[in-house]
Amino acid sequence: MPTQRLRQVVARIGDLNITFSDGEYFTKEGRSLLMDNFNKNKLINLTAEVPKNVDHIILSGLLLEQKSINWLIWNGTKILSDHIGVMIEIK
Repeated sequence: MPTQRLRQVVARIGDLNITFSDGEYFTKEGRSLLMDNFNKNKLINLTAEVPKNVDHIILSGLLLEQKSINWLIWNGTKILSDHIGVMIEIK
């Protein structure tokens, strides 16, 4: 990544109350508005393909150039919370 200052949104992380990979929890309008905003700001939703997940990690595409991404689900049984947990690894 160049050493210049980023003049854009770098990250959005949190509970968006919308799933992106299934019909579990969403509205078409809400999902569309968020995806349009991500595209406009060159953001990548790293957790979009995680099923039954409303907590998302969205990062600037500039931070992810030539990187590999892995995600891992924890709390899949929802013992600790009513949400699954998701973490990402960037290499």
